[in-house]
Amino acid sequence: MFTKSIFEAFSQRMVLEMQKELKLQVLKQKNPKRPRQTFRAPTMIVPGARKNLCEPSRQSL
Repeated sequence: MFTKSIFEAFSQRMVLEMQKELKLQVLKQKNPKRPRQTFRAPTMIVPGARKNLCEPSRQSL
C-alpha cells in the first residue's frame, strides 16, 4: 500500500510535469503571432483609457 501510494504520487507528478512541458511547447509554437497582439493591445487600450479619464475633467472645467 505504501509503495503503491508513492508510485501513484510520483506518476501524477510526472504527468503534471509532462502537461506543463507540452503547454510550454504549444505556447512557444504560437509565440510568433502572440507578442504582437500582447504588445499592441495595451498600447491601444491605454490611450483610450487616458482620453476617457481626461474628458470628464475637461467637461467639469
